[in-house]
This record gives sequence, structure tokens and C-alpha cells, in this order.
Amino acid sequence: MKISRYFKNRCFLFLSVIFLSMTIIGPKTAIAEPYKVAIIPFKINAEKDFTFLKDGIFDMLASRLSWGKKVIVISREEAERALDGRESPIDEGAVRDIGARLGVDFVLYGSLTIIGNSVSLDVKMGDVSGKQPVHAFFSQSQGMDEIIPKINLFATEINEKVLGRRVALKPEPKQPQPEQPDLYAHPEKLVEGGFVGDGTQDQRTGSELLFAAGDGARLLSMKFRKTRNFKHYITGMALGDVDGDGNQETVITTHRAVFVYRSKNNRFLKIAETADERYRNNIGVDVADINGNGYAEIFVSGLNSHRKGVSSMVLEWNGDHLKKIVDNSPWYYRVAEPSGRDIVLLGQRQKQRDPFRGELCEMMWAKGTYVPEKKILYLKQNNLMGLTVGDVMNDDRHMVVAYNQGDHLRVIDPPGKVEWKDNEYLGGSMLYFLLPKAGHEEMEQRQYLPMRVRIQDIDGDGKKEVIAAKNHEMAGRHLGRFRKFKTGRIMVLSWDGIGLARMWTTRKVSGHISDFSIGDFDNDGIDELVASVVVKEGAMVMTTPKSTIIVYELNTK
Repeated sequence: MKISRYFKNRCFLFLSVIFLSMTIIGPKTAIAEPYKVAIIPFKINAEKDFTFLKDGIFDMLASRLSWGKKVIVISREEAERALDGRESPIDEGAVRDIGARLGVDFVLYGSLTIIGNSVSLDVKMGDVSGKQPVHAFFSQSQGMDEIIPKINLFATEINEKVLGRRVALKPEPKQPQPEQPDLYAHPEKLVEGGFVGDGTQDQRTGSELLFAAGDGARLLSMKFRKTRNFKHYITGMALGDVDGDGNQETVITTHRAVFVYRSKNNRFLKIAETADERYRNNIGVDVADINGNGYAEIFVSGLNSHRKGVSSMVLEWNGDHLKKIVDNSPWYYRVAEPSGRDIVLLGQRQKQRDPFRGELCEMMWAKGTYVPEKKILYLKQNNLMGLTVGDVMNDDRHMVVAYNQGDHLRVIDPPGKVEWKDNEYLGGSMLYFLLPKAGHEEMEQRQYLPMRVRIQDIDGDGKKEVIAAKNHEMAGRHLGRFRKFKTGRIMVLSWDGIGLARMWTTRKVSGHISDFSIGDFDNDGIDELVASVVVKEGAMVMTTPKSTIIVYELNTK
């Protein structure tokens, strides 16, 4: 009996220790079960339809809270089924009820309120068991740009304070930094850890540069890369298979030279260049195999040394170097890809010294040069450098999308009627044509040329969008002769039946965007959005220009 009582006492003591350990350590740690989290789609309080933000916030939080086998975020479909038609739980009782039905440990819910430019974010994380108090997060800011950083901050708090997950933070800077994140950082500051100097070829990566910014859009979370800096002012940039090997090269123009690079093994390697030509002013570049010999030609639109006339050229790879096949051409060139057709070469021959007037033609290769094949439209307020042709309305009609002299986009039908016009500024170029002196003016007037605009299905939804840059001019375009850009971004617009509505945009970068392209930059079978950014113009005496290339990874799934 004593032995039996002894074993009973020992067993009781052993089980008590086990129970106490589980109580102190917590059931999840003791049996190594994962935490389960349900994210309820946020309630959006706004005059406009911001449904895309509801989708984007859910995806962001799910990505940041998921932690292998330790934290599992259940699917959105499961969470929505448990709501029984409710938009979002409004009290702790509802949270516990929904959490119990889903079999989760925590329920995350909240709201986003947008009134004018004021944005309020109210987020809560409720413990279904009721043992922990509700973890709340509230933030108010000006502008949509703050949403992503605030979501990141909240997710970090939840990971550390509720889920016990330490999140690696950046080293503290030597100088105190402002509380608000710098959304206007130079391109080299957009990447964690900085960038290498001008002497190397490495590319660096970052994440989440693109986010939604308009009605009816969905969030596009993207990674990006940056090349080394160039001690040049990049005037144009295009992608194409220059040497006929099946891979894409990146062609860059400066004011007086052309460079061809290839992205390979995370390095940006120069494979060809032309000598500086002092009598040239290159203003744009396009790449396409128009003459059909298997090598994509490089169409370099340019002005003469005095910027008073058009002097374009066409280069082609001859197996060893770039060779001019057309020189001193009076045509502006652009390449377009209308739906249901092969790539076409567009040309504009300006009338006298007015760069915004002249016949727009489809060009063809004949007798060793490029000649008009078909007239498209007589331009009265547009220049080909800021013009393209395509199915912008997604109704199988090819329309012209072009900037006017004031950097306002226009949609023009084939007979020449303006179907739609934008009242906001887009584009914004530093490249200009010198007009004749007017009246008693002592100086020749600068006519700034428009930036590139593209029509393409960039998000993989089967519909064509308009892709354009937007550079912010410090004087608001009020100083006609002089411009100084502070920031730039890429914007995507889509036809909504009434006009071109803003869908999404990149974050701002310092300087200005001088050109952009869409294609398989790194030959991985997936298209990227590639932009050239001029960080420093080098316009002052004894100053050096600085440009870079930023590559945005497109998320089209």
C-alpha cells in the first residue's frame, strides 16, 4: 500500500508539473501548434470606390503575418463565409464568435476612412480566447502614399507584441530621422543598404515600390532593381533584340551618343556604343526589326546642333559594331504595336519649324531608307515623340493617344476628332526645340517636346492600358522657357467608358523620368517596366549629370 501510494503521489506531482508548464509556456508552444489568424477584409469609408485597397490590404497583411508553420493566415474565402453578410465585426463579442467558428486564435479587422486628402487607418487584433486585450492601431495621415508604410508598421507591431516574432530592423541612423517615411527618396535611397558606386556594374533589388492609386484598380505589389549610376543625361531608352540572338538588349541614348547594354547574371554589361557626335541632339529612341533582316534597327530621333531642325538616324548591328543605315533624316520616329497587327514604324515630318504640326505616317523600308507607306493623320497640335496608336478603348478601334503642347493627353479618332482630353498635366520633358524669335523678342523660344506614351496590357487583365510618366515641375509649368523637375513617377490609366481614369502609379523618385519601356529586360521570360531616371541634369558649368535605370518587376497574376 505504501508503494502504491508512493507511485500515485509521484504521478500526481509529475502531472502537476506538466500542467503547470503548459500553463506558463502556453498551449501553442507546448504542443508546437501554429497560431491561426483570420483577417477580415477592411471596411472602406470613402465617397469613391476604393475596393482595390481592400484587396491590397488583405494581401499585404496576409503576407507579413504568415510565418511558415508557426503562424497560419486562413484564406479570405473562409473568413468571409463566417461573416454572414456582415462587412466587419464591430465589437469584441463578434470577434470571439467569428474566431470560434473559424477555429482561429486571433481575428484582425479594421477600417480605412478617406475624406479628401485625409486618410485614417483604424486596425484591431482580437484574441479569440479573451485572455489578451485587443491590440489597437490608429493612424491619420495626408495622402494615399502613407497607407503602405502604415500597414507595414502595424504588421511589425503585431508580429512582435502578439505573435512573438522578431522582425529584423534596419540599423539606427547616426542622425535622427523624421517619423514619416521619405516617399521622395532618390532612386539610390529606395533600396535597402544603398548602392554601389559608378565604377561597378551590379544591380541591386528592393520591394513593394508600386501601389494602387485610382478608382477600380487592384494593388500591384512589385519588386524593383536599379542599375549603377551613369555619368550621362539619358534622353531615351528602349528594349529590343539588337544583335539577333533572341535576347533583349537595352538601348540608351544621351544627347550625342548611343549605348547598348545587356542584363545578364545580375550585371548590366555594355556591348556596343557610338562615338560622341557634337552636331547631334538625340531626343528619343525606339527599337524594332522593320526591314525584316533579323536584326532590330535602332531608330534615334534627333535635332541638329542648333536644335532648329530634325536630324534623325537609324543604326543596325552588322555583327561587329553599330552601323548607320540612315543619317540626317528629317523624320521623327516612333514604334507602335497596334492590337492584331505587327509592330509598325510611325513617322512625322514637321511642317517648317513647328514641331507640333505635320503629317503622321506609317513608314516602310524601301530602297535603302524608310519612306511613308500610308498617311494616318495630319497633326496640328501634337508631336510624334509623345504619341502612339492602339486600341485604347478596348473596342477594336485604333485611336491616337498624344500629348499637346501643354503636356495634356488627348484621345483622337482616325478622322482627327478629339474624343477625350485630360485637364491634368502628365509627361514633362527637358528636351526642347528652338522656335524662331517672335516679334521683338531677344531670345528664341523653347518649345518643350512631349514624353513617350504607350498603349499596352501591363497588368495581364486582357485590356489595354495607357502608360505615361508624370514629372512634377517646381514652378507648375508657369515659367514657359525654363523647367526644373523635382520628382517623377509612372502612371497607368485605363478607359472607363468616359475617359482615361488613373489606375495605379509608382512611388515618386527624385529627379525626373526621361523615358520608359516595357519588355523582358533580363530575359527571364517575364516582362518588366523599365524607366530611366535623371537624378542630376548637369546643366550648370563644372557639374556632371547623373542618371540611372530602375527596373520594376510586374506582378500580373
